[in-house]
Amino acid sequence: MPERVYIAGGAGAGKTRLGRELARRLGVPHCDWDRAQLPDVVAGGRWVVEGAHLWAIEPFLRAAEVIVWLDAPITRTVPRIILRHARLSACGANPHPGLWKLARFVARQPVYYCARARPPRGPTDWDALTRAQTARTLEPHAARVVRLRRPPQVRAWLEALDSAHA
Repeated sequence: MPERVYIAGGAGAGKTRLGRELARRLGVPHCDWDRAQLPDVVAGGRWVVEGAHLWAIEPFLRAAEVIVWLDAPITRTVPRIILRHARLSACGANPHPGLWKLARFVARQPVYYCARARPPRGPTDWDALTRAQTARTLEPHAARVVRLRRPPQVRAWLEALDSAHA
């Protein structure tokens, strides 16, 4: 079983869900890179780190034994984004409350899929967060990248991982 896994992908791709599940199965710490600074758990050498950020992820990519790219289509991600927003809002835990913020975020999703690749200029350069730039960032690590587009592929990959290490 791998001890260091990086999960990349756009908003609503399922990074956090897969990250939590994979960390549970592997018995390693999980970190959401989009919400944290470089965590102490990563220094421990065993981790699952996930995030959409492309800024400063090269150390994670170099250290990861497996890089999972959740390259979900927009027809899957937008409904997930809306459901997540509703679920978090209903329990009072939404860090981005309000329909206006949701509408702006959803309206920007096609940009992720259509915009050209451009390296990020800093940690909050959200316009550089595109599918094309994700592909470009992961390309030097292609031998360790597992690209998954749909939930059945994710389930099959998890099952294969379990079977290979049973």
